[in-house]
Amino acid sequence: MPADLTPLEEDLLAALDPGEIAVYAAGLSAAVVDAGRDRTAAYIRARLRTWGIPATVERFDALVSLPGEARFSLARRDAPVPALTLPYSPATPTGGIVAELRATTPEAAPGADLTGAVALVDGPPSPATVATVAGRGAIAQVYIGAGETLKPIPVPNAWGEPAGTPTILIGRAAGEGFLALCAAGVTPVRLSVDAGWTTHRLSVPIATIRGDDEPDEYLLISTPGSTPSEGGEAVACLLELCRVLASHAGRLRRGVRCIWWPGGAAPAAGPVWYTDRAWEELGRHAVGYVEFGPPRRRGGKTLHAWADPSLRAFAEATLREGGVRALGWAGTPESASDAPFARLGLPTLRLAAAQAGGIGACVPLLARLCTTPLLPFEPIATARAIDGRVRAILDATGEHLDLAPLRARAAAFRGATERLQLALLHIAQGESPSYEEGLEIGRRLLRRLNRLLLPALRHPGDRYALPATLTPHPFPGLDAALPYLASNGSDIAETMRLRAAALRERNRALDALDAATAAIDDALTALRPLGFG
Repeated sequence: MPADLTPLEEDLLAALDPGEIAVYAAGLSAAVVDAGRDRTAAYIRARLRTWGIPATVERFDALVSLPGEARFSLARRDAPVPALTLPYSPATPTGGIVAELRATTPEAAPGADLTGAVALVDGPPSPATVATVAGRGAIAQVYIGAGETLKPIPVPNAWGEPAGTPTILIGRAAGEGFLALCAAGVTPVRLSVDAGWTTHRLSVPIATIRGDDEPDEYLLISTPGSTPSEGGEAVACLLELCRVLASHAGRLRRGVRCIWWPGGAAPAAGPVWYTDRAWEELGRHAVGYVEFGPPRRRGGKTLHAWADPSLRAFAEATLREGGVRALGWAGTPESASDAPFARLGLPTLRLAAAQAGGIGACVPLLARLCTTPLLPFEPIATARAIDGRVRAILDATGEHLDLAPLRARAAAFRGATERLQLALLHIAQGESPSYEEGLEIGRRLLRRLNRLLLPALRHPGDRYALPATLTPHPFPGLDAALPYLASNGSDIAETMRLRAAALRERNRALDALDAATAAIDDALTALRPLGFG
């Protein structure tokens, strides 16, 4: 056991039982096949109640794809090859599509010119690749499988809606033939896709374990999918975490709320529904969001993760103290399910560690998020990310869009966070007679900063809207400035639209930075008489 752990963390790790995870996984598998009905939510709730954990099962209606027949052939001859319509593909117009087939790969797609073409993608489909290819102007997409067995891989957009274009999968042998034709010259093809839609009532099990000092505050923890086929061991791992944390709830400062997102829908369907429904409560009581997903490769030695800037340094230090030696940070979230929580201003952490042999590495991190008196968010790290992004945008745009005010605001915010850092260090020492009062001011300020900044840093448009894409950098809405500069002015209406969008996002960013800087100044004014700062 690592030497840098607290007594609570050691006790939690000692209580964690991989054998119990295997028992839960077997029970979940049986719940899925029982009379052809999915009883996983009932199984999860029954387990939670045996441990005395308050649990509910919420239900909502989600849009679900009903893929129909796909036909794909050369335009000059009606000889379709075996093809599969991918879930969440829209249908083609009556009569299908006739267009040039143009080859690309998932890696080359971001820079490919696919305008008006049917894209032939030599690689596996994914929601992110489908969105990228559609963004490059393709009117339909054909993916080539690794073999002749065609697996229906869902490709919804980030918010559970249909993909941007009709999308199908064909076998490797047929794909190689079409690749050769594309290499030889222009290859017109005909594609038709049939697809329908319905709604399914989905279940969301939710468990709440209250802490001791802050019983109304909690850390949200989730896993994707509610069945073993979708969430793998993640579903069972979260059950075991509930059992272990509940047995030591009296030693937690703040509690946890565990959520098993439903299978059978897009990854963001459950989080979007839940955050919209519980918006006010989550804003008052949730302190952060952690999602456990299955690892990329079973038994892999690297723990893959993603975190908001304000949480990443703390997460990395704690994971390494807990024994993680190989840690890989992703440049952008791999899942859309955390994005709805960023609209609320909740710092997000995603860990691909949900397997019996790896979940223990994350227990110290969860424990510290629930026990650290001062919330472990680092506004100075957020300020650095903002400052770097503003400089990059200004270097690209110059003075064409009057974005220069952002530089001054970013610098002012960074200066404020540096002053704040000193006060937070004093509070964390816990030696002042005004410790509790200073702690409350600091904790309230850190949550306020996230509420002000994360929606602007992660989403274009307002915080109540659903973003179209996930981006690896702050202020994605300012990306509108870049196509504006590239436009040649031939389409005046489009040029003006891009300019207006960029200026609106500039104003939104200015407001967020002004409010955040003012919040820091107000908090420091209250902290100085207490001896902090």
